[in-house]
Order: sequence, then C-alpha cells, then structure tokens
Amino acid sequence: MNSIYNKIKNQYSFLTKNIKTNANSTIKKSKRGHLQGVYIPKNKDKFIVLKNKQNGGKIKFRSSWEYKFLQWCDQNKNVKKVVSEGIPIPYYFENKKRKYYPDFLLLYKDEKLLIEIKPKNQVLNEMNQAKFNAAKKFCEQNNYKFLILTEIELKNLISKN
Repeated sequence: MNSIYNKIKNQYSFLTKNIKTNANSTIKKSKRGHLQGVYIPKNKDKFIVLKNKQNGGKIKFRSSWEYKFLQWCDQNKNVKKVVSEGIPIPYYFENKKRKYYPDFLLLYKDEKLLIEIKPKNQVLNEMNQAKFNAAKKFCEQNNYKFLILTEIELKNLISKN
C-alpha cells in the first residue's frame, strides 16, 4: 500500500514542490498528511470572503491542489473575483439533508464558475456524486458552470502559467 501511495505522491509532487507562502499564509499538515491552511492573497480585492461554519471567515485550503489553484487565481488576470467555500448548496444523502460548500466560485472573464477540486479517485464516490448533482442543479438555475478539477486538470492548468 505504501509503495502505491509513494508512486502517486511522486507523480504529483509538482503540487507540493516550491510552495511559497505569502507573508501571512499558514500551511500545516492535516492528520492524513495533506497540506492545509489559510491563504492570504496578494490581490486582496479579487477575493470575497463570506463567513460561514465551513470557512470561519477565511480563505481556507484543504490540500496542496487547492493552494496551487488559489495561487493561480491570484495571479491570473482573467480571474475577476474568487469566493472560497462561500455558497451552501443543500443536498440529500442517505435520506438526510446536508449542506455542500463547493471549493470556489469564480468570475472568470465573463463566466460564473462553481469549482470543486477533488482527487480523481474520489470523483465517483456516492456522497460526492450527490453533492455534484446538487451543484449542477444549482448552476443550471443560476446560470453558472460547474467544474470538477482533478489532479490531471490542475496539472495542465498550473503548467500553463
């Protein structure tokens, strides 16, 4: 099991190499070994923080993928606004009503994008599918596009910068 984990870790090490934090950003490892913390943007006027139970009024990231994506948003001139975990979307799973907070809402060029960053091996998870279906419905009703970005899409996106 460790050898498989190490192969995956090495294959996507570009996500954790050369992570530079802004002066006040914090990064730590979670219990599972993922990088997580609070992102402090360079272009603060781009970021909108809607305080809720999920984010505590801060721009939080829960993986190195999310951190790299935040950096990409911060640097990309086509990204006009970013909201992190700001919109609760109700969904049902196992006959229980829950709230899903997609990772990011972006105003990108003239498009409104709702973005979830998820490892490819978790995309087909039953609970995630329930969340994604609710997000797609929300997007249809509000003229947004819903995107799920895995390590594959992120690698392509980040390498273009």
